[in-house]
Amino acid sequence: MPEVALDAAAVREWMRASQTALGNRRAEIDALNVYPVPDGDTGTNMYLTVEAAAISAMEITDPRPEPGPVAEALARGALLGARGNSGVILSQMLRGLADVLATTPAPDGAALSAGLTRAADLAYSAVSRPVEGTVLTVARAAAEAGAQVAQSGLAHVAKAASGKAHEALALTPTQLPELAAAGVVDAGGMGYCVVLDALAGVLTGEELAIDPTETLVVHEPQPGQEYTGPRYEVMYLLDAEDDGIPRLRAHLDELGDSLVVVGGGGLWNVHVHTETIGAAIEAGIDVGRPHRIAVTDLIEQQRSRPRDITRVVVAVAHGPGVAELLEDSGAMVVRTPPKGRPSTRDFVRAVTSCGAREALLLPSDADSTPVAKAAAEFLRDDDIRVAVVPEPFHRPDAGGGGRARFRGRLRRRRRDHGPGVECDPLRRRDGGQQGSHHHSRSLPSGRCARPGRRRHRGDRQRRHRGGPARHRADEQQHQRTRHGRYGPGLPTRADPHH
Repeated sequence: MPEVALDAAAVREWMRASQTALGNRRAEIDALNVYPVPDGDTGTNMYLTVEAAAISAMEITDPRPEPGPVAEALARGALLGARGNSGVILSQMLRGLADVLATTPAPDGAALSAGLTRAADLAYSAVSRPVEGTVLTVARAAAEAGAQVAQSGLAHVAKAASGKAHEALALTPTQLPELAAAGVVDAGGMGYCVVLDALAGVLTGEELAIDPTETLVVHEPQPGQEYTGPRYEVMYLLDAEDDGIPRLRAHLDELGDSLVVVGGGGLWNVHVHTETIGAAIEAGIDVGRPHRIAVTDLIEQQRSRPRDITRVVVAVAHGPGVAELLEDSGAMVVRTPPKGRPSTRDFVRAVTSCGAREALLLPSDADSTPVAKAAAEFLRDDDIRVAVVPEPFHRPDAGGGGRARFRGRLRRRRRDHGPGVECDPLRRRDGGQQGSHHHSRSLPSGRCARPGRRRHRGDRQRRHRGGPARHRADEQQHQRTRHGRYGPGLPTRADPHH
């Protein structure tokens, strides 16, 4: 079996392949979402988590082939970008793989097997009350299969882990009554199988076939299957010392369920379902500094049916009032502080979170435009059609860069047509049509349409440069202009002293 080295380039390719595969099957995985909350977002949450990991991995430009720096970057990106219960658990499994890759300059089959085992161990330890028949069961089966062929090479380990994961996934309905009642396999386990398939595909150079019977049936939430657990999902990042986390786990475990706390080294991602939002946040304050707090009403989310979105407009808003107006208009809003700037990840997440295949990005200023263009390039790699509208055009009277451009055009007009040309092309003092060169010459010698300005000596030189014949032709044209418009002998508006 051909084998590819698990170096930095392969890790990046694995993340991109995982992102693409999860994006293609996101709706399918969302439809499987039954446990713990039938809210239809597991596929989306896992996709956004892997997307954050892929973006972080692509930002590492270290030319060395060792996978350590890229693995560390993807693990941190997944931790910061994890969404939902399934996303947080997946981020911890990616952390387990990254821990082993970071300490192995040239990973082999044994190293990959060790990484899969650590991924399963960290996933189990992150959940306060592990339940079989979920992604945890699938991760454990994959690790055990990889350990059995650890000495056979990277490709064999990856393919064995992927195959065993699918076998374990097919058995999840027999382990979890909620899955059996709905006739589906576990959504989180399916997402992890997609990630392992991508890894096996990168290391073997083969594209693994998808079993169409694996999902069994598409789940549609029924009225009798309403969610009855804690109403709110509370998530936040937490800056805290590691020794305070056991106390945090114990406190949050009393407040709700689906508790997952992952991370390390002073940065943690906390997820819990609870009825008391304030108490869950205060538990984090007791041990550190919570930030990026997100609260979701699970009952309302489960009741709302997802819409099929094909196009989306993503706009940047620097204040809550503007953000509300844009959201009421149907736009996806990237909220930033008054003097802040959005990131590439903000634009990418806004588009991918709604599943749109076409997007229009509206940056708020010139500084945000390059960021939006970088996000557009990233999205186009996923076959999403994206257009970026540059910063708004400023009118001549709007000040700023528009006024500077307007003055530049005036300077060029004077240079091309002479200083006597009307200074404002939109309003002429002599009543002539805009841009009329002859009317601009109907002014008395030495006078300009703008008071206080005199013709430059070079203008007279240009008029006489053609010699006497040219001078006579100009004067004749001048007289025709006057008499043809007002009649012979009558003064013109441009020559009040005639």
